[in-house]
Amino acid sequence: MVWGSSADAPVPGDYDGDGKADLAVYRVRSTGLWQVRQSGTNTLRTATWGSVGDLPIPRDYDGDGAADIAVYRASTGVWSILQSSTNALRTVTWGSNSDVPIPGDYDGDGTIDLAVFRAEHRTLADSAVEHEHPMTLTWGTSTDIPMP
Repeated sequence: MVWGSSADAPVPGDYDGDGKADLAVYRVRSTGLWQVRQSGTNTLRTATWGSVGDLPIPRDYDGDGAADIAVYRASTGVWSILQSSTNALRTVTWGSNSDVPIPGDYDGDGTIDLAVFRAEHRTLADSAVEHEHPMTLTWGTSTDIPMP
């Protein structure tokens, strides 16, 4: 099956919440178009979300069992999340232009936490927006590649 173009970023995830990964691409260099082939219904879902240069970071941020379409804009540190449970926009400013977004479930509560890695300080910091006391860890070297 041919899917997407050479300029698209692959963004697989379970967007329809059926327990199976869906084929998905994000047009990162042009339109911000997301195309998702939903495995549960074999239908094509499209959404225009993000701008040229945004980093696609789809995860289940609202805990409903389906991946949310989301981007991180490094120039401003803004996370823009289209929540699958409500189809509502959630924007959070967390990070700066040198940070690498590394969302993950760092506290084990079943929802994805907003987190960034700062290479110059070798620090992982999760968002104070979601936790009363944000977590900050320092480890590794400045040339490490963070993996949630």
